Amino acid sequence: MIRGRNILACCFALAGMLVSLQCAAQATKLVLGYANATEFLPAFVAKDKGIFARHGLGVTMNAIATSSLVAPALVSGSIDIGINTPPNILLAAEAGMDLVAVSGAARILKTNPRIALVTRPGMNIGSAQDLKGRRIGVPGFNSSIEMVFRKWLLDNNVSPSAMTFIEISLPQMPDMLKGGQVDAVTAIEPILSRIVASGSGVKSVDFFSEINDNVVGAFWVSTRSWASSHPRVIEAFRAAYAEAMAYISQNPDEARQVEIKWLKFSGRAFPNFSMEIRQSDLDMYQNIAQQLGVMRQRVDTSRLIWK
Repeated sequence: MIRGRNILACCFALAGMLVSLQCAAQATKLVLGYANATEFLPAFVAKDKGIFARHGLGVTMNAIATSSLVAPALVSGSIDIGINTPPNILLAAEAGMDLVAVSGAARILKTNPRIALVTRPGMNIGSAQDLKGRRIGVPGFNSSIEMVFRKWLLDNNVSPSAMTFIEISLPQMPDMLKGGQVDAVTAIEPILSRIVASGSGVKSVDFFSEINDNVVGAFWVSTRSWASSHPRVIEAFRAAYAEAMAYISQNPDEARQVEIKWLKFSGRAFPNFSMEIRQSDLDMYQNIAQQLGVMRQRVDTSRLIWK
């Protein structure tokens, strides 16, 4: 009788495996281009916890070194959906590339600051005027952080030309500050907290929130042609992403383990995950880009958000 039960249990297990294999075979393939940042943790959770699979998506995750490489990857078809920032999609639109934001990822709030100017120890910054003649490390030219920082300088009556900007990858910032190659860096979490905790730098100004206290920081994009031909895939992606955000909220400790698995670190606090993208968000960045001379002609920001 016991042997019979064992055989029956094996049959049920085999049947379950067959069903799982059949579901996997029927899943819609989706290639995501992601960045190594906590802002995209819901995608990692949705992948690891089977949330994408439950929504009928067979997701392949491809790491993208910088957000500026996403547009070419989308156009070439090597990824279907990828991470992006407002300057990226605006500059792509100005260049004639037809990209659309299909879902938000995170918003930058004054109540949860994640970006700040960090100065080397012993350097006192009482105002923007004290930065004249200094060497400032930024994570990318024409990036959201660099553009907003330059806007902050102008708003405080300091020309960005009064200092030297040096492009530095985020992981290099602590050593560059400690070694004295730069006087300050515009850092984002978790690198920001790492620099401060190590004593390599001192948090100085939350310049981002002084420009806007609630604005989109990152989102997910695709080409318009792909979005038009895959509306149900976008719907499934959004549903899975929303479920993953809820999972993080309800299971923060387990989400931390996923964060460590994918990123090899855990930040001091989660970002403000949000799928919301407002046209006013993109308008703000476009206004800054034009003020800085980064964009020469305006684009219709209403067309950059997939409905």
